[in-house]
Amino acid sequence: MREYQSPSAVIGPHEQGILASEPEQAAQEYRLQLSAIVESADDAIIGKTLDGVIVSWNRGAEKLYGYSAEEALGRSISILIPPNLPDEFPGILEKLRRGERVEHYETVRLTKDLRRIDVSLTVSPIRDPKGEVGGASTIARDITDRKRTEQSLRGEWFRIMADASPVMIWLSGPDARCILFNQSWMEFTGRTMEQEMGDGWSEGVHPEDLRRCLDIYLSAVEAREPFKMEYRLRRADGVYRWILDAGVPRTEANGSFAGYIGSCVDITERKQGEEHFRLVVESAPNAMVMVNHEGKIVLVNAQMKKAFGYSREELLGRSVEILVPESSRTRHPGLLAQFFSEPRARPMGAGRDLYGQRKDGRQFPVEIGLNPIQMEEGTWVLSSIVDITERKRVEMTLLQLNAELERRVAQRTEMAEQKAAALAASEKKIQRSLEEKEYLLGEIHHRVKNNLQIISSLLNLESGRTQDPAVRDVFAQCQSRIQSMALIHEQLYNSGDLAKIDFREYLKSLFREALRSSNQDPASVSVRVEADLVNLSLETAIPCGLILNELISNALKHAFPAGSGGEILIRFDARDDTFCLTVDDNGQPLPPNLMTREPSTMGLWLVKALTRQLDGELRAGAGAGAEPKFHLTFPREPQ
Repeated sequence: MREYQSPSAVIGPHEQGILASEPEQAAQEYRLQLSAIVESADDAIIGKTLDGVIVSWNRGAEKLYGYSAEEALGRSISILIPPNLPDEFPGILEKLRRGERVEHYETVRLTKDLRRIDVSLTVSPIRDPKGEVGGASTIARDITDRKRTEQSLRGEWFRIMADASPVMIWLSGPDARCILFNQSWMEFTGRTMEQEMGDGWSEGVHPEDLRRCLDIYLSAVEAREPFKMEYRLRRADGVYRWILDAGVPRTEANGSFAGYIGSCVDITERKQGEEHFRLVVESAPNAMVMVNHEGKIVLVNAQMKKAFGYSREELLGRSVEILVPESSRTRHPGLLAQFFSEPRARPMGAGRDLYGQRKDGRQFPVEIGLNPIQMEEGTWVLSSIVDITERKRVEMTLLQLNAELERRVAQRTEMAEQKAAALAASEKKIQRSLEEKEYLLGEIHHRVKNNLQIISSLLNLESGRTQDPAVRDVFAQCQSRIQSMALIHEQLYNSGDLAKIDFREYLKSLFREALRSSNQDPASVSVRVEADLVNLSLETAIPCGLILNELISNALKHAFPAGSGGEILIRFDARDDTFCLTVDDNGQPLPPNLMTREPSTMGLWLVKALTRQLDGELRAGAGAGAEPKFHLTFPREPQ
């Protein structure tokens, strides 16, 4: 109750006397209870001074007149009085000053938005502890609808209005017998007014619904209470349709009971939808339960018995807490209210373990999905309940297996780390051994190269001791071959890889050495090297280098006689599975049938022998722009 003064301002002298004789705490509780009653009342309750200033204003007043307490308090009561009733309030105040009570005074008042409403006022004087009238309390009830109903029921125009309504309307007397049906009812049933009057209307009710229908109606008439009921009514074509019938009591002007007025709407489609919904719920693979806003179970499917052990009859109408473990039942209503305050589809208890309780008291883990369903009565909740006992068992098994796996992994990891440490030590030892071997291998290549150089020098000395050109030529050829091998060992020694040799660089170095060892003017013969970047092993590089040395030496010696110049082409290609070595020049052509006849020189014999060693094929051509003079192919080394 929003007001300027304490609740005692609206307590009568009798009550104040009681309070004065009781302890202060009891008085305070009484005031609070009285204030709560006033505040929660549906009727508007207003407190005011004898000057008409508003000093208290409850929620019923806010609802009726539209003013909030803050807007009304401190203002004159005249804001509620129409301009055409200026003398009404002074007359009421005069009665109050005399201590008189004004009861059920029907008049008109203004709302905040200036609408005129019919109200029934009960105005009582408020006395102070001395018994003097110091203010007034007004209880106002909205009777606008009643006034309109009374006016509507007066005269023939009510029938006209009822006949114009698209819904079926009926009217009964105090004896519960019907006295009027509108045109919509007559068209629906296809019967006459005379046939429907009295209890005739019940002839169209489905026999299975008639007893229940009459019980609801007659019980409501006896209690003078509104009612709603659903039943099947036969339509003019003989088809039964579901009807929602709602009736309210009506009264005469003097307040006596006059009977009922009711309206009916065809809800067949809604009932069919509800039946479809029920069938869907019934056929769901999970347990399904629907709960109304009061927490009562209104629908369950067959799976509920399998999950919880209750029959359908045992659950319908019961509180949903019957399915909740006892330890959680006190908290569940609050959780349900929280859902209804913000209804939306969501899982229940996200992140928490939920349990249901069976009829035999056993608990089991569940997953629950909540879905709000809008019904005529308000929002209900449809819950899908899944028994996850088996899933939890599997999860526990998986957790145990995972723990065992982690234990084994840790054990294996420790063993692997120990093996890795041993392997690292072994690798370190092997690395040291490899480094030592590489050092020794480098020294071997260096010493082999040096020894080959010594051999070449000895051959050179021996060559100087003879004047025979043929012998000197043999010595020169041997030196050239030895130099080609020494060059390979030198490149291996100078490179970082003792197992492979950069053959493209070797080709260039070999040609320079061959040209230096020949009698050709270096300015008269040029070389064109076209080679892929290829690394060859020692086993392949030495025979390939010796073949190349013989072919280059042959070109320098025979292709450019008498000091004539020219160009030598050296091409080395790496293809999918073969290497291709081409040596060509633009000098004198080769003798015919060179490769088919028996070798006449040591050099040609050596080339053929080395070709066989490489498992290759050597072809000879005319050269000079046609087929190259020498074309060697041999298999690539495995990587």
